[in-house]
Amino acid sequence: MPPPRRTDTEFSLHSQIVQYLAILEKQGRLRFFHPANEGKRGFVAQRAFKALGGSAGIPDLCIVGYATVAFIEVKSAKGRATDTQSAWLSYLDSCGIPNVVVRDFDEARSFIDAVVGRSDALKLANNPASGAA
Repeated sequence: MPPPRRTDTEFSLHSQIVQYLAILEKQGRLRFFHPANEGKRGFVAQRAFKALGGSAGIPDLCIVGYATVAFIEVKSAKGRATDTQSAWLSYLDSCGIPNVVVRDFDEARSFIDAVVGRSDALKLANNPASGAA
């Protein structure tokens, strides 16, 4: 069941992206995860979430490759980033960390392919004997 405040379209797009990332992960080209950052919580659960380092607004997906990390925020065609999401994305930009807001699968795939290409190139440059994926 999709999270309550996400549209079915956004949930569907997120699922498509995860399926693509899972293929690349099986190939050994990256790892990825979805930070547990959304959802309604009671007071006690919210306190525990924050005490364990939970942060509102963090992007939906984190991609990790060789010497590479990148983030994807998934939105529907009409969806807007919240102020806390925009603050996270701006901070990532200021740190030089690749991130993107995607509204369709082609945007996501282009970004992911660029991240994987960068990761593969860094791996090959730093360890020529390894041969990038």
